[in-house]
Amino acid sequence: GGGGTRGPWTVPLAFSAPSGRCCGRAGRPDVPPPPASMECEDGVIILEEKPSEEFEPTEEEVRNYAEWLGMDPEVDADLMYLAREGLKAPLTDGWKPCQNAESEIFYFNFETGQSSWDHPADETYRSLVADKKREKREGKGQVDMDAGVDGMDVDMGNVTEEGSAAGRRLKLVKAVYCVCSSGGGDRTCGAMYYTLFQCTPHCPSACHAKGMGYKACDGAREVMWFSRLRYKWTDCS
Repeated sequence: GGGGTRGPWTVPLAFSAPSGRCCGRAGRPDVPPPPASMECEDGVIILEEKPSEEFEPTEEEVRNYAEWLGMDPEVDADLMYLAREGLKAPLTDGWKPCQNAESEIFYFNFETGQSSWDHPADETYRSLVADKKREKREGKGQVDMDAGVDGMDVDMGNVTEEGSAAGRRLKLVKAVYCVCSSGGGDRTCGAMYYTLFQCTPHCPSACHAKGMGYKACDGAREVMWFSRLRYKWTDCS
């Protein structure tokens, strides 16, 4: 599925006639967005963005987006408001969410002709989070320095090479969703896989086994968009 698009999007439970088509198409996330001169393609529709005042992201959505922005929800609890604010940030300056025939979401600017996999607000909030975290580190460093001047010792005896290595270990988890659909705005998790390469060949049969059609193999961030775009999402049990 699409790669760097921002968190809180969902698809309407039922679309009325599409409001138009986007000049530009979405492909795989490793393919750059099309140039502005590319002709409009069949199957690419303009989605309707839910007004910010009518959209309230769930705690899980906020947490997932916070992690994508570079935060640790526990360590950076004081900055979590930025994740919620970023999820509710509306599209501006000619940007519209679009979806292609493969259910991949991208963004198109009807004033400039620019296409993007990322929500226009994503980079702004990632930079803002980085700045806030840097301010916290610098502030903490000053506090530690002042404490040292006052004669306080810092015990580093419990920090071992083994402990540092343990913190760097990665745990492999199933994080790719096999997305199925029974029609309309319904989306259902057919199965979970470790990688996109594992999901792609197996997802269609998993969906057919449930009596549904195959839609896509998506990551957690793409699944988060479903609520903002008003899709009805049924998670894996």
